Amino acid sequence: MQINNHHVSKGRIFMLFLVILFLAAQVWFSLTVLEIEEDAVSIIFLSIFFLAFFFLTSLGIVWAKWVLTILIVLWGALVSLTGFETDQISLKLLSLVFLYIGIVLHFSTWLKAFFISKRTINSKNQTENPGDASAREVVYSPLAPSLLKRVQASFVDFMFIFLCLILIFSFTESLGITPVFIKIVVILFAASYEPFLTATSCTLGQKLIGIRVRDYQNQSKKISFIKAYARLIVKTLLGLISYFSIHSNSEKRAIHDYLANSIMVIVK
Repeated sequence: MQINNHHVSKGRIFMLFLVILFLAAQVWFSLTVLEIEEDAVSIIFLSIFFLAFFFLTSLGIVWAKWVLTILIVLWGALVSLTGFETDQISLKLLSLVFLYIGIVLHFSTWLKAFFISKRTINSKNQTENPGDASAREVVYSPLAPSLLKRVQASFVDFMFIFLCLILIFSFTESLGITPVFIKIVVILFAASYEPFLTATSCTLGQKLIGIRVRDYQNQSKKISFIKAYARLIVKTLLGLISYFSIHSNSEKRAIHDYLANSIMVIVK
């Protein structure tokens, strides 16, 4: 794919603009809503959390972009609800800013060109330095991951989701948001995290442990969103039964892998 250098340059500037816009929106939010010192500390921690994902996204890491997009859109939705409940026009406008950031992060042509250029540079560096551990991203082992690796990846993802939910609950509680809406947000985030990232790149746990979910017929391809959701539903319903079923076949495919026509592979 040919990269438009003009778009790459604009994408770099636009990414910086979005980071500054996000920080400005966070400061505005703090001055509008937060009144006690504990809340100020919380908003600083949340901003650092988001900035970490902005940094990972700027490196061209696909899963980080997806996580950042989902979290910012959810944050915008929470701010919007707070604005309607308190009838503050400033919060309603702030929610539009957050939603705008989340949407353009995913759909901006300039940012897409910028992210592709970063991945291309990383790919060239891996080719020039084959001994580098980061080069393993594109090479898969013929061996299937063990049960331990699967559990380790799931544990990392669980802890990450748990951390995100703590952040959601801590801020929504201080803002007095309706419990029903909080439950909806929590369910949507928990139910979308793994399917979205599995279908687009990989989850945080899969990235750290070095395993991936791929199409059974063509292991160079990712599975679809529908298959990723079906895989998660069956894995959740069957739990350990599905996990232990990997010992019933040489390819170590679990029941949820058979249903989704997927297979797990190890990244060398």
